[in-house]
Amino acid sequence: MTDGGSSPRSPRLSFLFSAILPGTGQLYNGSQRGYVYLAVEAMAWFARVSYKDAADRKEADFRAFADRHWDFDQWVGTREDPGCGWADGTDQQLLEYRESDLNQYYDELASGTEYRCGWDDAVASGNDVTSANWDDYRDQRNKASSFDSRAGLALGAIVLNRLVSAVDAFRIARGREVGGEAPSLRFTSELEGDLRSPMATFRLTKELP
Repeated sequence: MTDGGSSPRSPRLSFLFSAILPGTGQLYNGSQRGYVYLAVEAMAWFARVSYKDAADRKEADFRAFADRHWDFDQWVGTREDPGCGWADGTDQQLLEYRESDLNQYYDELASGTEYRCGWDDAVASGNDVTSANWDDYRDQRNKASSFDSRAGLALGAIVLNRLVSAVDAFRIARGREVGGEAPSLRFTSELEGDLRSPMATFRLTKELP
């Protein structure tokens, strides 16, 4: 890609412009690769908003699912049933979570095996209890967590894109101050894996003019 413009530009302003909005420091210097940084910024923000919205909707869904299919009174009434025993004070602790810490409350319903007897389809077999709704609930939570993780990866891409763009813009301006062209930095990112195990790969490479 060929960079246009030859008049010296302020390296500090170039850095600042791209730190605020990636690519603008390059465009300030006449470098067309500024559009690449702008495109990465737009795509990263789109991914961030999309995944965050999906995570929020999934969270609302699994909470509503638990409210429909898990019942505190039913759970308390099964304490003496095979496979349903739980320690003293567990019921009060759960009530406190429901009143003051809903995140922990819904976490407990997913991770605590002692709460399985509160699901409306719980079936006891000896000392074991099975519940398809409990399994479904945990699966919904995993999906919400996966979307939230991807939103976090997108935010990391946004931050890194700004840093790389700012440094690149500074180097372009500095190179022109001394009458040359500084090597450029190129940032790429890829999302891999699946909903349960999302992975991000970031690459920072140097391109010689």
